[in-house]
Amino acid sequence: MKVAFVTPRYGPEVMGGAETAARQLAEHLVADCGAEVEVFSTCALDHVTWEDVLEPGDSELNGVTVHRFASDAGRNPDFYGLDGKLRLAPREATRRESQRWVELNGPVTNRLLAALSESDAQVAAFYPYLYYPSVKGIGHVPMPGVLHRPLTTSRHCTCRSSEARIPTPMPSATTPSRSVGWCSGSTPSPTGPRSSSGSGSRTRRATDGAAVRCSASASGPTWSVSAALTRTRDL
Repeated sequence: MKVAFVTPRYGPEVMGGAETAARQLAEHLVADCGAEVEVFSTCALDHVTWEDVLEPGDSELNGVTVHRFASDAGRNPDFYGLDGKLRLAPREATRRESQRWVELNGPVTNRLLAALSESDAQVAAFYPYLYYPSVKGIGHVPMPGVLHRPLTTSRHCTCRSSEARIPTPMPSATTPSRSVGWCSGSTPSPTGPRSSSGSGSRTRRATDGAAVRCSASASGPTWSVSAALTRTRDL
């Protein structure tokens, strides 16, 4: 199975809960589930300015292919005035103001999204929810999309018959038409049912019932994907 991760910052030098969860899960899927994983990210390390400091292009980090793109625009100084206005009366925000908020917040990454749309990945996972790549990308990719919301409670995934237990967050799936969850762990999830099928097989389900299943066997893990309609909000 091939999975694409979309996050505006990526790498061990990035301090951020969502970004760290993305990197840990991406590396785990490669090392312990035998998946092929690629990441679409920017050249930024600072989530305030989105300044490009890393080199654009392709690289590999712990088995994960990383595609970096220079941003078309970082955070616009006008963002703070609009943000302050909308925070005073968020329910009164118009659709245009909401879209403008996303554009000014940045990072604007049209080349990243164009490359993602040409990827042959079977699933795209977006982190975190409030930035341009996630808002603009999740409803416009050809593959199923997942808005992955890391939980504060750790879970454990054992996709192989190995004794290693690697903590992974549980996703929350939100996409206009379809979504998936991840291979499951060894503990029940409070946000959705967990099912088992035979030795070494686990399935973790998102709240809408969609799932990715990873079954361990002597020849290695096998994957199956199910898609389902989800409840969603227009952005």
